[in-house]
Amino acid sequence: MPLHLVHAEEWTTPHEIPNAVADVRRRWADALLSEAAAELRTSHPGLVVSTESVDGRPAASLAAIAKNASLVVLGSRGLGASQDSSSGP
Repeated sequence: MPLHLVHAEEWTTPHEIPNAVADVRRRWADALLSEAAAELRTSHPGLVVSTESVDGRPAASLAAIAKNASLVVLGSRGLGASQDSSSGP
């Protein structure tokens, strides 16, 4: 079964913030996906891994991509601007 890794984030920035910020975030997301895919391919030879970076609202983007998925697993490394009380310090 193939594995498709997706990072969804709104890279559109307000006009007062330089567009370079969105470009840096996009490159970071691509690097994050590439690193995760490489680790998975090394630890699970034969696993077919693909990656995709999506510019858009995460919930809507992931829901659209998940329509054709057999299984969806969501994760976070606490990279967002806020954390809820269940995620710890």
